[in-house]
Amino acid sequence: MPESPRQKVIRVIQNRIGNASYTPQMRLPSDAKLAEELEVSRGTVRNALAEMAEAGILVAKPNRGLFVPTIPVSSSVPKRHICFVLPAEARRLVDRYVYSLEKAASQAQAVLKVMYLQQEPEQQDYVIEQLRTPGNIGVVFLPVQRSDFYEYNSRIVRRISMAGINHVVIDSQLSSTIRSLSSFVGADGFNASRDIVDYLVEAGHSRIATIQVFPESCSTSERIQGIREQLFRHGISTPAGYDTRIEQDMPLPQQGRQQLRELMSLPEPPTAVICSHDVLAFNVIDELRKMKLCVPEDVSVVGFDNSELATLLELTTVEQPFHEIGQRAVEILLEKSADARCPIRQEFLPCRLILRKTVAIIRKASVLSGKSFRI
Repeated sequence: MPESPRQKVIRVIQNRIGNASYTPQMRLPSDAKLAEELEVSRGTVRNALAEMAEAGILVAKPNRGLFVPTIPVSSSVPKRHICFVLPAEARRLVDRYVYSLEKAASQAQAVLKVMYLQQEPEQQDYVIEQLRTPGNIGVVFLPVQRSDFYEYNSRIVRRISMAGINHVVIDSQLSSTIRSLSSFVGADGFNASRDIVDYLVEAGHSRIATIQVFPESCSTSERIQGIREQLFRHGISTPAGYDTRIEQDMPLPQQGRQQLRELMSLPEPPTAVICSHDVLAFNVIDELRKMKLCVPEDVSVVGFDNSELATLLELTTVEQPFHEIGQRAVEILLEKSADARCPIRQEFLPCRLILRKTVAIIRKASVLSGKSFRI
């Protein structure tokens, strides 16, 4: 069951206290600021904070506000726990995995602690030290997508590994050196991309372009490789300009718009565009409409993630196994905790292609449902 807005506020505040984002004796931000940041009402924030103050997790000082106590409440520190560690920039991705991680931790009679890493070395030192505390079964680390993806994330994981802390990396693989130190669980983007190409080709498309964000990350590279290899297997060449990439620091609302216009200005514009995520697909569809082009009649569009936005757009997209990734990551931690001789694992879980209404069937194919596509 999804957490309520009140539970969300309590979880975020507890996590920030636990990972030293909110330090002892620090005054909490205002109700209005927290409500805006967490996208809940001010009344919800007030009720949640009052509950935490009553439990002793926060300290109320008359006419001054709420403060983090000097010594955290002992009952708020579990004896057995699993730490979900991620850079603060990846905060928006927490909900992808937090429910499955919490459920798996609960089944192991432990609780989940979400810990954010800030840019400051001192704060990172503090978090790493907290990971050494008794009762920590291990760490699930979620890399952040940024321009120095490999260097930044690998440095953090290397520190966790050198500290002798049991850990698993999820979502995106890191450098080959890190793979020799760390288990990994993620989505099989390579074969998911091959499925997309198969579906588009069987639907009659041969002019297939891609718009990808974060080309530095391994997960994006694997998707691009899957697309290229499958196009080659179908005997389809990729014209110059069909593989377009977006720099990581481009604002989300602008991603893909200029790239789409460049694609459509080519002598032979594509009839289908594969996007690296659903928001990017939305931008592409919106830009096509501004160009007086129809989806899917003029151009077909495929996304990746199967977000709520994809449902609203009736977007053909790929569903990633976020729940299964979280569950399997905890299982690997428990296996390693029980037996240090367990081998390092590199596991890729299957995705599903969700067929909706943004791909035109140019010709009827004999085997459109030959794969495990889901409508």
